[in-house]
Amino acid sequence: NNNSVRDADEIFVASDVNGNYGFSNLADASYTVRQDLNPDQAATFVQTVPGPGQPVFISTFGGENVTGVNIGNVRRDDIIVGSSEF
Repeated sequence: NNNSVRDADEIFVASDVNGNYGFSNLADASYTVRQDLNPDQAATFVQTVPGPGQPVFISTFGGENVTGVNIGNVRRDDIIVGSSEF
C-alpha cells in the first residue's frame, strides 16, 4: 500500500551479507521495493540510491528474473558536508 510501514501481508526478504536479495514466485504485477533498516543500521547508514526513504519499482512478466534493482547506502561517518576552496 506504499505507506512506508511493513504490513503483515506484505512480502519481506532479508539481504545476505553482501547485500543481495531476491523474491521468489512473484505473480506478474508491479511492485514497490523498499529498504527497511533496523535501528542500529539506520543509525549507521543513509540510503543514497534512490534518495533517502525512496522506493524502487519493478514489474514482473512471464516469470522472468528482474535484475539490477539496487538500493545504495553509505556510512553516515563517510558523508562530507560543506565545501572548501583550494
